Amino acid sequence: MTRMVGDVNGNGVSEAVAITNDGVYVAKLEGLGFSSPVQWTSDFATDNGWDATKHIFKLIDFNGNGKQDLVAFGDDGVYVAYSNGRSFEAKTKVSDNFGLESVIEEGNDATFEDDLNGDWVTNRLLGDVNGDGLADIIVYGNDAIYVALQNEDGSFENQIKWLDSLEGDHEDFRGWTNERYLKEVHDMTNNGRADLVNIGNRDLFVAHSTGERFEHLNGVTHYSIQNRTDEILEGWNSFVYNVGWESQSHFRLFGDVTGNGQLDMVGFGDEFVVVSENQNP
Repeated sequence: MTRMVGDVNGNGVSEAVAITNDGVYVAKLEGLGFSSPVQWTSDFATDNGWDATKHIFKLIDFNGNGKQDLVAFGDDGVYVAYSNGRSFEAKTKVSDNFGLESVIEEGNDATFEDDLNGDWVTNRLLGDVNGDGLADIIVYGNDAIYVALQNEDGSFENQIKWLDSLEGDHEDFRGWTNERYLKEVHDMTNNGRADLVNIGNRDLFVAHSTGERFEHLNGVTHYSIQNRTDEILEGWNSFVYNVGWESQSHFRLFGDVTGNGQLDMVGFGDEFVVVSENQNP
């Protein structure tokens, strides 16, 4: 089972969405609380084999109509349940790739399931990386970071490298375990294109999307605790692994908390909730 929030009815505010044993339920925001949950679909029920410990669920506006849809990376591919504003339509399979049983990349027989049972360093994410209003698939692979662009008919192109491990000697995010590090995609500059956002041992990295690739990592925007004075370090003692933060025990989320249209970083630490404002000009 899993719980999410997203604007599934297109009214401009988020609803609470829960995947349960018999389907997916939605609770709408009413005043200062949520309404009683209503079942929007019987698809993705845990009683039918769906499992949030191995399947990936995302709420995202998949087709660009202003309503967030429910996307699931299953055993044998990618499924979408489109929102019509009142319920989720019957799930549709949009790709035979990117499932647990799928090969991660050409030239290697390893599957996502193999990685899940091993080091767990690969990711499958969703975001509009080229600014066309459609959700694309981003894969953190073993040899590179890949993108499969979505076509207007809802299908996906073959994945291609958007960031190659041979491009430089800086951090390339490969081999970073998901239990320790954060690896996501978000539009950090409010230009309509999703960027790579990664939090490592001592740094926060943002590799911007050009619409055709992710920028070379020697030129990425980053915040680091390296070589800080003790006084400054005390004020930034958050978010990164070297000061005790890891994905397995700490939530690190992105959202516009200042109302300026840009995503800020929010961290749920051991004692406090901390916010780092987005300073992108």
